[in-house]
Amino acid sequence: ETWSERKSETWSELGAEYCKALAASLFNGDTSKIKFIEIASDNDGLSMLDSGNIDVLSGGPVNLLGDVGGATELDFGHTFSLPYYYEGNDEIALVTQESDPKWSDFVYWTVAATLYADEYQIKQDFYLDMPVVKVFGPRLEDMFRQTIKAVGNYREMNAKLVDDDVDQGARNEQNLNPYKAQIYVPYYAPPNMG
Repeated sequence: ETWSERKSETWSELGAEYCKALAASLFNGDTSKIKFIEIASDNDGLSMLDSGNIDVLSGGPVNLLGDVGGATELDFGHTFSLPYYYEGNDEIALVTQESDPKWSDFVYWTVAATLYADEYQIKQDFYLDMPVVKVFGPRLEDMFRQTIKAVGNYREMNAKLVDDDVDQGARNEQNLNPYKAQIYVPYYAPPNMG
């Protein structure tokens, strides 16, 4: 049994779509520059990431309490994108090396672009409505547009990948009300200090 077989099909497919989005963002729409590698376990994936054998690990389980409250052994030295799927208590995200903050930021904002486009109802056919960003330099100013052009917004990604029997409620629910904040990360109330 491999790690990818244990993951739900939804995790795998959404993770692959986000890798495609990264390639499109980075290589001006060219998604052919992806190389997928099957990984046997979480630890194997993180080891490959740490050694530089892979640039991003898709489907990485996020422990936000551990990440915010203190790194666990698996979390040490890693940065997580916004979670792109929730299943049970697992928050699924893209994982990068903490030692490369610019790449980690790029990955984070690529995932965020799909949520932004969903919240503002910018569909794949209207990818030019996405904002231009200059934070990563002039060559990458169309990164958000290339992301949406390649994979669509979060809702469109889910529509083509997620079966009707997969729970789309709670934290996976897409937001249709632009006046209500999109759920980007779960909120954990601090303990009562009084």
